[in-house]
Amino acid sequence: MRSVSQANAQNAQVKRAQSPGKFFKIYLLPPEHGGWFLLLGPFALGVIAAAQPNIELLALLLFALASYIARQPLTLLVKILAGRRAKSDTHPTLLALCGAGAVAALPLGVLIWRGYAFLLWLGIPAALVLAWQLWLVTQREERQLGIELVGAGMLALAASAAYWVSVGAMTPTGWWLWLLAWLYATASIVYVYLRLKQRRMKIMPLRAEQWRDGRRALLYIGAASACALAFALAQFVPPWTPFAFILASAHFVYGITHPCVGAKPARIGIEQSFASLGFYALLGLIFAL
Repeated sequence: MRSVSQANAQNAQVKRAQSPGKFFKIYLLPPEHGGWFLLLGPFALGVIAAAQPNIELLALLLFALASYIARQPLTLLVKILAGRRAKSDTHPTLLALCGAGAVAALPLGVLIWRGYAFLLWLGIPAALVLAWQLWLVTQREERQLGIELVGAGMLALAASAAYWVSVGAMTPTGWWLWLLAWLYATASIVYVYLRLKQRRMKIMPLRAEQWRDGRRALLYIGAASACALAFALAQFVPPWTPFAFILASAHFVYGITHPCVGAKPARIGIEQSFASLGFYALLGLIFAL
């Protein structure tokens, strides 16, 4: 009787997991909520910088979103094969993967048909990073800062793709947009880790401790700002490019000196989301002017 009860409970759990709401939440939606802005921010950067909107950008956006979503069921499939998830998850995982893959394939075909086959070159570094991420999943080592920083670089390729689709050619400016987007994204990830550490504090830390905890975030945004200044002086990017990073640095300093003790994660996420979108919009306008 006990085994029958356990089987019934397991079947009920599977049915709940396969309900429409649970299906999307478990098998399709990536758990990293900040990843959406690491993708959409650079995409907006490329669109604003080019200032030449066209219908193909909608196809590119659909492809980018579907590809990003497909990573979740692909990761789950690797976990199933590695014995980290139950075999009962195989069918819904394959269904989600095939669905996301089909949605991604259609706009990609449209883009290739419209003459944007050169975008396929971006798939090479993206595939290499994805392979590394999936290998770390098999080793139970996917939760580490290093892979997040590299993954941010993969998502930042959306800036290059959006710019090239807008202007209709694979120009050097697209690479500079990608590099600048990646530099900011790495700094913002480190900054968010700092804010999440602050929220777990019991009391407001002393000023010296605030600066000590914020050293790494300052190092990343400082290095990004220095690179932006060097690129501007070398005339690789517009002269006002460092201004966007200076404003971002000011935001980081404010966060370091105003710890969010006891704050909810949602508040931290909303704060950084608005800051990131503002940065990418400003940087795009600098390139567009």
